[in-house]
Amino acid sequence: TPRRHPNWRVRRRDDPPPPSTSTSSSTSTSTSLHSSAPWDSAAYATSLSLHDDLTSCDDARMAKLIDDALATLDEAMRLYGPENVVGSYNGGKDAVVILHLMRAAHANFHRSRVAAEEAATAAAAAAAAAEKGDEETATTAISIPIPMPPSPPPPPPPGPPAATPPA
Repeated sequence: TPRRHPNWRVRRRDDPPPPSTSTSSSTSTSTSLHSSAPWDSAAYATSLSLHDDLTSCDDARMAKLIDDALATLDEAMRLYGPENVVGSYNGGKDAVVILHLMRAAHANFHRSRVAAEEAATAAAAAAAAAEKGDEETATTAISIPIPMPPSPPPPPPPGPPAATPPA
């Protein structure tokens, strides 16, 4: 078993929220941990743009560090879910960097999840249409471009026949 810090805790989706210690009528922290707000479209767009800018870094040394950080965050979001990946923000320069990396990774995670859901929906629609025998719908339902590997080079043109050595 992995060693855990005594203050770490794992919360599961089906865990009830902890009792609220807030006496105000506003939304408590415990409630906000279990709610999900949709992305503001402008914030989502800037976060995706940030992710694309970070992944297209020209500095080889920084690009490797950025790719490692984003890959680690992506793996954590895939394994534990984005609602369970938490960063601590204290206002320092390092915390600001982590905040922006997490924002970019979360937006990209959401983008890839939406793309996967759209692909699954299209595949299910094509399978249902094929099962019903609707050839036209079955072929038009799958319109997601899938990158194909490059074609192999054509074979070289035939050369002159090889000369046979005298006997």
